[in-house]
Amino acid sequence: MSTKRILAGVALATAVAFGAVHCGGDDDGGCPSGTESCGGTCVNTNTDHDNCGGCGNSCGEAVCNAGRCVCSGVGLELCGTTCENTQSDPANCGDCGHACPTGQNCVAGACTSECSPVTESCNSRDDDCDGATDEDVTRACDTACGAGTQTCTTGSWGTCSAPAPGTEVCDTVDNDCDGSTDEGVGTTYYRDSDSDLYGTPLDTRVACATPPAGYVANDDDCDDTTNAISPGDPENCANTTDDDCDGSTDNGCSCTPVGGSESCGHSDEGICVLGTRACSASGWGACTGAVMPGTESCDALDNDCDGSTDEGLPPDAYETNDTCAQARSLGTAYEGFPGDPLTELVDSTLLKTDGSADVDWFTINAVEASHLDCGMPWEFLPQCYFYLEVALTPPAGADETDWRMCVYGGDTCADLGTEYCSTATDWDATAGAYVMALTWEGTCYLDDSWTFHVKVDAASAAASSCTPYTLGYGFYFDGGAGASYCGG
Repeated sequence: MSTKRILAGVALATAVAFGAVHCGGDDDGGCPSGTESCGGTCVNTNTDHDNCGGCGNSCGEAVCNAGRCVCSGVGLELCGTTCENTQSDPANCGDCGHACPTGQNCVAGACTSECSPVTESCNSRDDDCDGATDEDVTRACDTACGAGTQTCTTGSWGTCSAPAPGTEVCDTVDNDCDGSTDEGVGTTYYRDSDSDLYGTPLDTRVACATPPAGYVANDDDCDDTTNAISPGDPENCANTTDDDCDGSTDNGCSCTPVGGSESCGHSDEGICVLGTRACSASGWGACTGAVMPGTESCDALDNDCDGSTDEGLPPDAYETNDTCAQARSLGTAYEGFPGDPLTELVDSTLLKTDGSADVDWFTINAVEASHLDCGMPWEFLPQCYFYLEVALTPPAGADETDWRMCVYGGDTCADLGTEYCSTATDWDATAGAYVMALTWEGTCYLDDSWTFHVKVDAASAAASSCTPYTLGYGFYFDGGAGASYCGG
């Protein structure tokens, strides 16, 4: 830390100012007047902290003044290497090493059973005379990851609550708290400009498990400007080009019998279709009619012809939001009116690139606006009721029984409160959505705003789709003030 470096520089400057110099220059090895040799170094024993009044006499927490170790502060004496207040320290009462019997306190340098309250400190004693020891004694601390606190227990400081640096992993987080993210642990991906699933080594990017859009994990393409040239493509014997990127041109072009034909292309897996090429006296002709692999996209098709559908697609823009602590804010829902259109999130997917189950967490901040002031004579009377309406629309064609949303009214992830999850009775077939409304009682002239947590996940393992779902939300008041509205 910069502070430590600055302090280190000050200490060095002080040592030089106080005359700590290396001996030298005299033929007899003597030291200048006013200094003496301690361990081969000439020091001023009147001021040197580690050789105060004589070689090897360290002042510990004290300073060296006129050859004596002196503690700064009223009542402080050097006991060993630490400065102690012999007027109030039960372990050094009146003099260093003079400990008061158990249960007694040190007052004005004398042991007594009387208790004179002072600020509680971390020493296993009841400094403030309230019958408790080391209660509520904390101090600030920090790590490379941030600030925290330490709590005293029976005279000892506990572990700092600040996060500790960990091992860097590829997760878009600075795990080792060095100011860089995913350094040294990412994967190199290669640009695939022609969408033939083969990349060029001339254009690379480093990312985590999911390749950036337009990039692939190999650099095997020898011509990234056309998808007709890539490893595994049929050699076109009429163009003097290395069509299959094997380092040879028009190799394997001789054929028999003339007039015959054969299948060519990638495969007949997924969208791919095999073509044909004909044998002539000059060799195999061009492959015609073949459909080659492309980049996988969200369309329920096997675009890259590898036997899987919609795999390896990038996550939505809200990831990573798999836990409550990672919840993404949907912003503020200002108080409206019943029947107002819901604000909608339309670009989130329940999809993991690696095929594992996805969970999406969000927060909604419902802010009271027009019903803070109920008017006379309704001050501080109950208001009934405020509503948060939330709607989950699964992707088109999905089985709604595979999808679920849960809403929580707790203030923090550590205390989410009651869990309200969608059930079959919340399904609105006309809207094609699960619709839930949470209500709460407010108070006139008090702010009845509320922050909610919302979780979208799978009611079964089948709820996974690259097609976005829709999450709608709205906040409004519907009712009035007083007992007649609140059931009293």
